Amino acid sequence: MGPMCRGRRSVFAALAGLVFLSPSRARAGECAGFTIYPPDSAPYGRTLGEWGEEWWKWALSFALDGNPITDSTGEFCHAGQPYTGGDDPCRKDQGPVFFLAGNFGGRSNRRCAIPCGRPLLFPVVCSIMWVPDDCQNCAECVQKVVGWMDQAADLDCKLDGVSIPNLKKYRGLSPECHCFVLPEPNPFGIPSGKYAVSASDGIWLMIEPLCPGEHTISWRGRLGDFALEISYQLTVEACEFRRGDATGDGQMDLADPIRILNYMFVGGTLQCLAAADLDDDGQILLNDPIYLLTYLFSIGPAPQPPFPACGPDPTPAGGPTCDRYLCP
Repeated sequence: MGPMCRGRRSVFAALAGLVFLSPSRARAGECAGFTIYPPDSAPYGRTLGEWGEEWWKWALSFALDGNPITDSTGEFCHAGQPYTGGDDPCRKDQGPVFFLAGNFGGRSNRRCAIPCGRPLLFPVVCSIMWVPDDCQNCAECVQKVVGWMDQAADLDCKLDGVSIPNLKKYRGLSPECHCFVLPEPNPFGIPSGKYAVSASDGIWLMIEPLCPGEHTISWRGRLGDFALEISYQLTVEACEFRRGDATGDGQMDLADPIRILNYMFVGGTLQCLAAADLDDDGQILLNDPIYLLTYLFSIGPAPQPPFPACGPDPTPAGGPTCDRYLCP
C-alpha cells in the first residue's frame, strides 16, 4: 500500500509543478454555427433512412387532438418524445434525437423550446406507402414510394438564415419494410391498429445539437401537387450538467481528468466546458485535472456545484459554457 501512495504523491507533485512551469491556458467556450450529419453517416447508430422510419412511426402515432403534424403553433412539438420504449410494438428507442414535424400540406409557423444537447431530425419532404391502402406487398410499396419521391422539387431549407445546399443528397429510403400503429381517430380516417408492411422515403436532415439560445429553421418542398412550407422559432434551453463529468458519460472516473488534459494539450474536444472547470474560477487550467484527481483519490475536496447531481451553472456569466450535456 505504501508504494502505491508514494506513486500518487509523485503524480500530483509533477502535475502541480506543471501549473507553475506552464503558462496559464484557458479557451473560450463560445458555441457558434451548426453542423449537419453527412448523408452517408449513421448518427446514433442509424442511417438517415432508418431515422426516417422512426420519424414516420412517431408522426403516425397521434390521434387528431394534440397532433404535432396538424399543429399550427408548436404547442404540441414535444408530444410523444423522447420515446424510450413503451406499448408501441413498432417503435424503437429514440435516444437523444428530437423530431420536428412537417405538415399535411400548406404553411405552418411554430415555436418550440428544445432541451439542451438534443440533435434535431426533420424531413424537408417525405412519403410513406403501406399495405393494403397503397400497395399489395413490400416490393410494390418500395417501388411506389421511390417513384413518388423522385418528383421532389422546389426544395429549400435555411438554418439561422443560412441556406443548406444540395438537399437531394440527404435522401434516405427505409432499408426494409417496417410496421407502424395508427390510433383512433387518425388524420387519414382509416381503421386504427397495426399496419405490418410499409416503406418510407424522404430528404432527412439531422442537425447536431444547436447552441443554447434562439434559432430559426425553415424549409419547403413539393411532391407533385403536394406542397408544404414550415418555419420554426426555436429556443434551445441552457444545459444542466454535473461538474467533473468531462466525458459526459454520466460517470466520474480517471477518463475525466484525461479528457481535460487531452483538451488542453492535444486539441481534444469538450462538449461541456463548464464541467471541466472543477473549481469554478471561470478558466480551464492545469489545476482543474489536479483538483479532480485529488477528489477521485479521496484526498481533495469535491467539485464545486453543480455536484453530485446535475444542475444549472451557478456562475454562468463570463466563464466556460456548457452547450451539450445530457444529464443521466
